[in-house]
Amino acid sequence: MKTISFVTLGCRANQAENTEYHQGMLEAGWEILEPENNSSAVYVVNTCTVTNEAERQSRQMIRKLSKNNPLAKIVVTGCSSKYIEENKNIASEVSLFVPNLDKDNFMKRLYNHLGIEKDFNPIDTIPPIENSDTTRLNLKISDGCNWACSFCIIPRTRGKLRSLPEDEIIEKAKRAEEMGFKEIVLTAIQLGGYGKDKGKNGLEILIPRLLNETNIPRIRLSSIEPTDVSDKLIEELSKSDRICNQFHIPVQSGSDHILDLMKRRYTREEYKNRIDTLRKYIPNLTLTTDIMVGFPFETEQDFEDSCEFVQTIGFDKLHIFPYSDRNGTAASKMTEKIKPEIMKIRKKVLADIDKRMNLKWLEAGVSWVRMNLRKLPQVQQYNKLIRYNKIYLCIVFF
Repeated sequence: MKTISFVTLGCRANQAENTEYHQGMLEAGWEILEPENNSSAVYVVNTCTVTNEAERQSRQMIRKLSKNNPLAKIVVTGCSSKYIEENKNIASEVSLFVPNLDKDNFMKRLYNHLGIEKDFNPIDTIPPIENSDTTRLNLKISDGCNWACSFCIIPRTRGKLRSLPEDEIIEKAKRAEEMGFKEIVLTAIQLGGYGKDKGKNGLEILIPRLLNETNIPRIRLSSIEPTDVSDKLIEELSKSDRICNQFHIPVQSGSDHILDLMKRRYTREEYKNRIDTLRKYIPNLTLTTDIMVGFPFETEQDFEDSCEFVQTIGFDKLHIFPYSDRNGTAASKMTEKIKPEIMKIRKKVLADIDKRMNLKWLEAGVSWVRMNLRKLPQVQQYNKLIRYNKIYLCIVFF
């Protein structure tokens, strides 16, 4: 049996793609090996380039695989593929490059490259539950991004927004249900932009269809931009307990000055308005976010505004990132870079705020569990706790 290994770096979209590639090769009759075995005939590397360091790690991984198994074929795709292909020293070690803009045809190109005589069907890429280490499936619904944040290179590497057909997503969700998955995570680079390349607010249509045409117990949204959270979408999300009530909505900064420099397309007030509306319709939601420290020109007042804002919103968890230059972005050309030692201090201040907010959320969750465990029969307890994303609190409580 021929053997293949997969290495995935970077975001949830890459992880969703990796699941499809993995299953596609199983369908073709190949054996999947862990990359560490150093004995595969083929290695597929799905790269990342969100920062200079991420791209360096992608190059390093390719060199490592080539050195450990010089006879293997190495196939490279992902956001770094364009830049790696331009690097003659490392490109010579790669047998096939599939750029992001051709990623929709990745499996067909891989089959052709390896001489696999099999028609590729996207529905066949949903694995049976026994081939997964989780009951949660990342389901990619679009690629590309129409934003142009000054710190981000991804729109250049992934291209403009391209949405998959609704019917294909529904069929994949049905197959996931048949295969035993209990939760699907709708995943994309610009999730809330789904369908807008076709002139419609697609999530407002897709969510009701998923609820009406499938019985999968839980549907979760991955990261979604605040400007894509419309009133109509919020209304649709609030209609069913099958929609997980945890939302990750990046804020990036609590300073209007920095948000403008980042080209984030919203103000503090507009962000707060979206969250207030969400909480009006879904009062028990869990809210997490991304926030950056040390963006060029960030003053002490800008940072204090961020600290004040995250506490005003009352996030349950912060994902804190120090700013990192990415060659080719507008931000990388900005002057007034913040010193690393200042970024380190600011990150620590925000981390302390995060701990306090997270503890408050955990205490509220434990109180909720204590109160509701006395009210519900055993089976209802389990379903209710899963629904509200607090089952782990139940375990801690006991």
